[in-house]
Amino acid sequence: MKIVINAIPLLSERTGIGRYIYKLSSTLLQLDNVNKYYFFYGESFSRDLVESPRHTVMRLKNIIKKILRHPPNVSEWIFSISMQCKDYLEHFDIYHETNYIPLRFRGKIVTSVCDLSVVLFPETHPRERVQHFSKYFLKRLPWSNRIITLSDHVKEELVKHLGICPSIITTIPLAPDEKFSVLARREVESYLRDKGYPEYFILYVGAIEPRKNLKLLIRAFNDIKNEFNGKYYLVVVGPKGWSYEEDLKLIEDLGITERIVMPGYIPDGDLHYLYNGAKLFVFPSLYEGFGLPPLEAMACGVPVITSNCSSLPDVVADAGIMIDPYRVDQLTEAIHLVLSDEHMWQEMREKGLNRAKMFSWEKCARETLKVYEDVYNLKA
Repeated sequence: MKIVINAIPLLSERTGIGRYIYKLSSTLLQLDNVNKYYFFYGESFSRDLVESPRHTVMRLKNIIKKILRHPPNVSEWIFSISMQCKDYLEHFDIYHETNYIPLRFRGKIVTSVCDLSVVLFPETHPRERVQHFSKYFLKRLPWSNRIITLSDHVKEELVKHLGICPSIITTIPLAPDEKFSVLARREVESYLRDKGYPEYFILYVGAIEPRKNLKLLIRAFNDIKNEFNGKYYLVVVGPKGWSYEEDLKLIEDLGITERIVMPGYIPDGDLHYLYNGAKLFVFPSLYEGFGLPPLEAMACGVPVITSNCSSLPDVVADAGIMIDPYRVDQLTEAIHLVLSDEHMWQEMREKGLNRAKMFSWEKCARETLKVYEDVYNLKA
């Protein structure tokens, strides 16, 4: 088979979808020496997988957003033409759209739907993204011969809200990268000291946008900031999403700017040090299609507190503490409980490590390859 995979998100700073694309693609390349893989980068194709962000591309995207009124529509037009021209030259067998909205394609289409947040919670996304999904997503998703979801929760949502036939949906969970593991304490402490991070901190990892519910964590941290001799800080890691200014204002209004560290986006090569250095990982998201950061944290031996909604209970199970993401008192109580009870902390650490071992990228890649093979063998 000749398989083309949408790898456009790899050109920007890597968040959830970018990690999914990179780890799936790199693992497929390692496991499969029979089929040929091509990676679609918008206006170009390559047999090579991009390993790091293209900062020139990111700068160009920001310039286009400032100049053009409807940049997603322009990108859609360019990508569609590129895909169709290359398809006629190469005649791909399978096109895997990894980012929700497939382009026009002559062959078989596999589409990954990571979550339905834009459909179910449009108020948590920028207006232009909601408009783009409204125009293309519902219209083009039926082009797919198969749909991959990352959790059974999203599969159920596709059936319930969009009327998709469950027989064409396959759930394939993600996994933590191998680098997310327990590191030597001396190595971690050396990194934190060299980079200027505090010795004791609570960690959050994810984009700074409304759906991630960072405001709840900021308020809970404010409630406990003076406990435990006031030694804990909050470290917020992630790219500056469209609610960054609002969250920053809340931090300033509460007067806790000096107690919160916001380094921005951190590449995976450094991120595992922060997971290992954290005393606690908190992820109070309102909605997730999977929830990779809590799994990465557990793989590094960090106790996890997360939300009791969407796919997060499926990922964390009984290895973490679940809270109502609309109740700051529950989160404050849970943070205090874990940080004050060393026995509970150790128990959660061991449960998390065992839970993380149940997920692997090799399994994800093999199950995805099985989907490709099933689709390839479908009658025209």
